Amino acid sequence: MLNFRKKLLTRIGLGGGLIVLIFVGTLFFGGRISSEAKAIQDIKLDMARRNAAIQSLATLKNEANKAEGYMNTLKQFLPSQDNLILTFRKEIGALAKQDKLQSTFLFGDPALGSATEPGFIHFTISVTGPFNALITFLHDLETSRYVITMDSLEVTAVGKAWRLAGEGRVFSEGLPGKAPST
Repeated sequence: MLNFRKKLLTRIGLGGGLIVLIFVGTLFFGGRISSEAKAIQDIKLDMARRNAAIQSLATLKNEANKAEGYMNTLKQFLPSQDNLILTFRKEIGALAKQDKLQSTFLFGDPALGSATEPGFIHFTISVTGPFNALITFLHDLETSRYVITMDSLEVTAVGKAWRLAGEGRVFSEGLPGKAPST
């Protein structure tokens, strides 16, 4: 019987030790598993943030390409002041010549714009010729590719011809050499 008791206690002791060992192992590995699960969740959140950032970057690049087209259109209407000085006088002279008018043209003082406001250059113009040609010239001036404001216009008879004299402003980009920003 002593032998039986010894075997029973040995088996109970081994079983109890095994249970304690399993319990301690579960606590240890359970803590490790939960810390690893938290680390995995943090990595997943970081990956989601990075994915959102990449999507935003892709959208911005796509929108930048669209904006480039709009900027080119805007530059056609609002050229740089340097380009304006080179081309505006020639085009006004060509319009007057096309309508068989004699013309004089002078630039005035430029006004620099800002990032939100366009710049402009004052000008004075005088054209002389038949009345119908003056009307055609004004229409051509109004429909030209430039944004123009006429501050004053005066039409007077000069013998059998007519003379149109005026002062105005032609607009350019906000800052010299730079595109207007939004």
